[in-house]
Amino acid sequence: LLNQLRKALELVSKARTGAKEALDVALADGHAALEQNEELAKVMQGLQSDIDKTNGLLTDLERILQQAVKFYREASAKLVSEHQAGKDALSLDQLHASLLGE
Repeated sequence: LLNQLRKALELVSKARTGAKEALDVALADGHAALEQNEELAKVMQGLQSDIDKTNGLLTDLERILQQAVKFYREASAKLVSEHQAGKDALSLDQLHASLLGE
């Protein structure tokens, strides 16, 4: 009977040691996972900050592009009107020259 109790105690002790080792591994894994989660949260916060900055820059670029298109259209219209005015002036000069030549 004493022998059986010793064997049972030995089995229980081994099982307890195995369970404690498994618990230690699980706790270490849980701690590592918690640290990784905290690191991921920091990285996510940094990425969100980068996204916000990029969105601001994109908005600025869109505004600048709109201004550039507006300036281009105004310059194009001015160039066309000045070209037309130059052609009209040339036509008047030709008319005047032809009248003087007669």
